Amino acid sequence: NTGMFARHLRGLIDNFVPHQYNEVTGQPFSLSHLVEEFIKLIEE
Repeated sequence: NTGMFARHLRGLIDNFVPHQYNEVTGQPFSLSHLVEEFIKLIEE
């Protein structure tokens, strides 16, 4: 994922500023990695 979905949403929704988690490994996101990133966002 190189942020294509976030870029697409920014094009559709005015003033949309997404939190992005980009991972380019050739594999889908793992649930544990996503949970870690969500926890970091919540703790900010």
